[in-house]
Amino acid sequence: MAKTGVENSAAMAPAPVLPGGKLIDVYVVPKDGAWLVRVRGGVRSTHKTRDQAINAAMKIAHQTECNVVVRGEDGRIKERLSGALVDAMMLKMWKRLYARHQRGEI
Repeated sequence: MAKTGVENSAAMAPAPVLPGGKLIDVYVVPKDGAWLVRVRGGVRSTHKTRDQAINAAMKIAHQTECNVVVRGEDGRIKERLSGALVDAMMLKMWKRLYARHQRGEI
């Protein structure tokens, strides 16, 4: 069965950069009932659930400001998530404002 957590300390290293400074995307892909976090073909970690894999991929993406690409069982891209910290902060602020709006505070 798939291990949870990070397989090695390389998972916390910055994602590789292509010549010209373009960052490599972090991929979340299903394989044999597990979910892998991959960067440039190498497996960074293996997880039991999709959500755990996305969280691990987002940690890497936040460190390097690259994007997370989530593939489905059919191999097609299902989601693209921004790893930019600014986007994460804006989403958090939006959720708080929306919750206040729903409660009638705004």
